[in-house]
Amino acid sequence: MAVVHQKDKRSGITYAYESISFWDKEKKQSRSKRRLIGRVDERTGEIVPTKGTNKRETQAETVTPSRGPAPSTETARYFYGATYLLDRIGDKLGIVSDLKRCFPSDYKQILSIAYYLILESDCPLSRFPKWAALHLHPYGKDIPSQRSSDLFASITEEQRYQFFRLQAARRTEKEYWAYDTTSISSYSESLRQVKYGMNKEHDILPQLNLALLFGQESNLPFYYRKLPGNIHDVKTVKNMLADMDFLGLRKVHLVMDRGFYSTENINDLYKEHHKFLIGAKLSLTLVKKQLDAARNSIRQWTNYNERHEVFAVSYPLKWQYTQERPYKGDTIKAERRLYLHLYFNGEKAAEDEQRLTKQLLAWQKELQEDKRKPEHAKQYEKYFQTYETPIRGMKVIAKQAAIDEAKKNYGYFALISNEVKDPIEALDIYRNKDMVEKAFGNLKERLSLRRLLVSSEHSLDGKLFVQFVGLIYLSYIKKAMKENDLFGKFTMQGLLDQLDSIECFGRPGRDLQIGEFTSQQQELFLKLKIEPPTSL
Repeated sequence: MAVVHQKDKRSGITYAYESISFWDKEKKQSRSKRRLIGRVDERTGEIVPTKGTNKRETQAETVTPSRGPAPSTETARYFYGATYLLDRIGDKLGIVSDLKRCFPSDYKQILSIAYYLILESDCPLSRFPKWAALHLHPYGKDIPSQRSSDLFASITEEQRYQFFRLQAARRTEKEYWAYDTTSISSYSESLRQVKYGMNKEHDILPQLNLALLFGQESNLPFYYRKLPGNIHDVKTVKNMLADMDFLGLRKVHLVMDRGFYSTENINDLYKEHHKFLIGAKLSLTLVKKQLDAARNSIRQWTNYNERHEVFAVSYPLKWQYTQERPYKGDTIKAERRLYLHLYFNGEKAAEDEQRLTKQLLAWQKELQEDKRKPEHAKQYEKYFQTYETPIRGMKVIAKQAAIDEAKKNYGYFALISNEVKDPIEALDIYRNKDMVEKAFGNLKERLSLRRLLVSSEHSLDGKLFVQFVGLIYLSYIKKAMKENDLFGKFTMQGLLDQLDSIECFGRPGRDLQIGEFTSQQQELFLKLKIEPPTSL
């Protein structure tokens, strides 16, 4: 079930409809039914009911709940500390309210499964009934395996994108968004997007690719998209930009690694007036030309930054912008502002040179002992000259010019931006994008996404969405732990286990009672910026 907005072109009024999706067995396709809820207030975005009954329902739903568990209807005892933490995080980040708008009937089930995936790291959903019987969670009941599969299959593309739109609206417009992809291996042969491709973890299985967008300051994800496993990173940018436009995001700031660089992508970013910071290959003409001219001056002492241990300089350049306009039959050509940031890391240069030296020695030995390996044929030809003598046999001579050329760019790297002028500020932003790679680790290790274990497209889409919701919670906890130096004392699982031991007790006709908890547990709540639980 989803809430859909539609504008009446005659009156200019935007109405909200409740859309219920169902499977049409005769036509064998997904269908939907709509029911008018009310009109959308243009200023606040709130839905104003058109009927008295809806109005009373809306007023009842907007009552702010008290902090702590709801009154009990049965004699029961549950673990509560960790689920209480997730409850409060969900309220704080707007996850609960956004899910409720998108999934009025199912949001509690989505939350409960997300809680389970977070707290029972890498456990199959078949163990959910045992966990649900011991914990107080949003849905409050068991979710059988078949019901969870039905839930995943019922989540529509429209609902997902509505949730992305609501979450994106909560992010600051000025923060950079880190964009990256990862590969997820699968044994399934029935999923259409599972293909053989360049696996980033060197797995030999076919794969599905997943793209993720993360806020650099909030450290929270708000968008993802699954891709065929044989699609290269550079080809994903155009559709990602189209999605940003569909989500209504206008002031976009993107940071990406050099795998996403292409002339077409840079032109598209300029065309949409988006700000970007992206890694650039040293072999690019505009980078190579400037680097060759400034190679000696970059390593001047005044350009050294102690915090990053690099030499850094910046150069303003002009990007030769082109835009084809098929509807007019012409091409726009203009210059656009661009900043090239160049860096040199002496330690990295030394490591790369040492690595090449060891490789050269190994390749030389293979030639001298006539134990050539086919996969090294290009390296033999590039770095060595060989000939035989009647007395000494095989003679191997290194091509010093080729070795010097290979080492020339060791330690150097480059970034380009159409906004960030300062090279150190650019480096700060760029290095912070590793949060995306760590988020992929959380998805795979903690949220059971190392291997795809679903056999249908609908179930895959829905399960990915629930895992994505879980990732938002984990990202909040990780940021708070990092800011308060908690990783020196706890793993994330260890911290959640500490809080999970707090109990609550229910007695019919009485409010739930919170069990005792230690001063350390209270301090953990406060460091996670959550008020500790209290009895009603």
